[in-house]
Amino acid sequence: MMASRPYQASRYLQDPQDQAAYLNEVLTQGDNQALLVALQNLAAVEPPTDWQWVATATTQFTKLNQFLQNLGLRLSVEVMKPG
Repeated sequence: MMASRPYQASRYLQDPQDQAAYLNEVLTQGDNQALLVALQNLAAVEPPTDWQWVATATTQFTKLNQFLQNLGLRLSVEVMKPG
């Protein structure tokens, strides 16, 4: 039997379009812990990336997210066009 390898989302998130779609899907769920994991996965695409700030920003993001939800809005991510 062949040994399995651990799943690494970063292997499938090389393209900026895929990265944006991934983050937008996570943002749609409204789960701040899932967003933290998603950002960690994206940080693994091009290590070393310092993503430790995300953990400290979780409280602020939760407040911002709740504020936007109260207005009927949500955050989204889009790919920046070069130039």
